[in-house]
Amino acid sequence: MKKLYPLLSVLFLIYWGCEEEVDTTPPDISIASPVDGAIVSDTITIKTVVADNDGINNVEFYLDGDLLATVSEEPFQTEWNTSESSNGEHTLQCKAVDNSDNETLSESIQVTVANALFTANFTNDWLCADCGEGIIFISDMDGNVLAEATWTGNASFEIEAPEDLTEFPERVSVTTVRQGGLTTNLDIPVGSSWTWGDYYLSPDYDNPINVEFGFQNIPDHAGYVLSSLWSSYVSNSGIIYRPYSFDFYESPMDIYLKLNTADSGPKYLWINDITGGYYQINLSNMSETESQTIDLQGNSVGFRKYLYGYPTPGSRNTGRYRLDYGYDYDSTVAEIKVYYPLSTFSDYRTSLYFYDSDNTNDYWYQSVYGDIPNTFDKIDADFDFISTTPTNFQISTTSSNFDQISSWWTQSGDNYYSWYFYGPNDLTSYSLPNLPNSVLNKYSDIEMQLFELSYTDLIDYSELDSFENILDILFNSSDYFYNVVNDFRSRLKYYDSGRSTNLLQDYEMEDEYFEMQQHR
Repeated sequence: MKKLYPLLSVLFLIYWGCEEEVDTTPPDISIASPVDGAIVSDTITIKTVVADNDGINNVEFYLDGDLLATVSEEPFQTEWNTSESSNGEHTLQCKAVDNSDNETLSESIQVTVANALFTANFTNDWLCADCGEGIIFISDMDGNVLAEATWTGNASFEIEAPEDLTEFPERVSVTTVRQGGLTTNLDIPVGSSWTWGDYYLSPDYDNPINVEFGFQNIPDHAGYVLSSLWSSYVSNSGIIYRPYSFDFYESPMDIYLKLNTADSGPKYLWINDITGGYYQINLSNMSETESQTIDLQGNSVGFRKYLYGYPTPGSRNTGRYRLDYGYDYDSTVAEIKVYYPLSTFSDYRTSLYFYDSDNTNDYWYQSVYGDIPNTFDKIDADFDFISTTPTNFQISTTSSNFDQISSWWTQSGDNYYSWYFYGPNDLTSYSLPNLPNSVLNKYSDIEMQLFELSYTDLIDYSELDSFENILDILFNSSDYFYNVVNDFRSRLKYYDSGRSTNLLQDYEMEDEYFEMQQHR
């Protein structure tokens, strides 16, 4: 028995020494090619760098979260035919599994598929039914035209790179042309896909409904606002006519009338259920308006004000009433009052323009949705022009705390054309792109050298945080632009080249400019 104990001990040691150690060390893996941010086309090889203390069983490749391929032998790489994927951004990731089933997921990378320079989608008759042929062209950042396309009506198509293009650019400019007006978005990732749509509902403007008002007992007043959902007539100094002819576009329609009465401030009247024809309206019992004072945060020299009311809560594309309008070009003011009817609207749009000096080449602008504000918030930035030729536009800015820069160029005279430019806040210099043959052939009287800078604008949206964010809502989202943006601010300067530059007097830009953001 004594001899048995040493034997058992030896056997136990032999058994213990032969027991396998469990591998719990995960492998290492990363994507070696393509690199993060790469622009890819055609068929590419996805390569990995992988290591493990006990050997790799397989590597799984994922495209946008879906399994693309599984590779079980070295080299751990796979082919990806990018033409089978959509143009634009995609996510790549890999997972290594070792012989003990330990696994590691690599960091993901973003790549841009650019088998086409750009994908254009035009919907909702953006071109309009009788506008003929539309033009879109793609340029590199030096202004050289890379590709162009034409279409009619609604269309979706890819704009292919030319065969002699040896290297895809990372950024391009996208220009659309309709009815002689040009719009260019600068510094756009190649391979992007955008949809142009007209989400702003509008009535049949070709078939107005006419009404004639025979106003009775008209109070003394200086100026008026007469508004339906889709049309309005305003005067800051004139006397309302009797009879008064007014066109509107829905029947029946409630129509709003505000008079700038002299005795006790502005008064208003709702004229309900108008269907067209002649109506006698007694103005002896008009109601007093409510008012809101807006602090301009300093004196201004001249101003223009607009106030709109939206009858449908949460919807800003189904028409609006103009409730207040006014201007003063000569007085120095520190605050502005806006007037509105009692308990009618839950959603307003307040828009103000003013100078903060006697420099008539520049002004501040703010447009606020929702509650009427009690203060005006200036954008914290200013700028100066350095160069304003079509081949060399350049400004210097005091700050970059804004989202977007826009500029408006015009060819004046008998052959008038407008050209709008939009870019990120750091794109403070550029040249107008060259014009392709499709534009020159259709608009033979366009001359690049005749374009002059009209204005430049620094734009800030309080709800948005980048130029890319703006473009995403405009071209890649079903969200109506106005329902996303509640606070629009800008610092605008006209370039004085001998033309009239009193902005407040000479330009009614408020509606067309802001709405242009989502129509472009």
